[in-house]
Amino acid sequence: MSGASPEPEEVHNAVPIPDLGFLDEALRAGPAAIKHAVKRVRPADLGRDLSRRTVAEARALLDAIDDRRGAAMLRAAHPAVAAQLLAELDCRRAVHLLSFVPTDHEVAILAHLPPAARANIEQAYGPAEKADVDRLLAYPEARSGA
Repeated sequence: MSGASPEPEEVHNAVPIPDLGFLDEALRAGPAAIKHAVKRVRPADLGRDLSRRTVAEARALLDAIDDRRGAAMLRAAHPAVAAQLLAELDCRRAVHLLSFVPTDHEVAILAHLPPAARANIEQAYGPAEKADVDRLLAYPEARSGA
């Protein structure tokens, strides 16, 4: 033992982060370019990229893809970022997107919504879905299981 501290080990991400610079260009070019550009990117990569975007840019990306891919994008985003985006959408579309998201992610996203936005979205749920979401939102955030 030499007593010298070992060199810090380099950490590699298991999932490579793609260069999404072309999305910036597409966002400047308009809806047709955005629609073409998002087809080249996995929804999970789009979701991770949302935290560096404005709500307007995120909305343009979401508007350019179908709801299943949009839901996958929301699932990969931080719940607070996804909530900001959902707060800007029509309530029916927000609920439709959330229907493709696993319940734990759905509840995490809803928990980050401002109360007025969450109330608007919850009005678009059916009675059974609203009861389930209300029950899950009643649990403390750190607690798991129901």
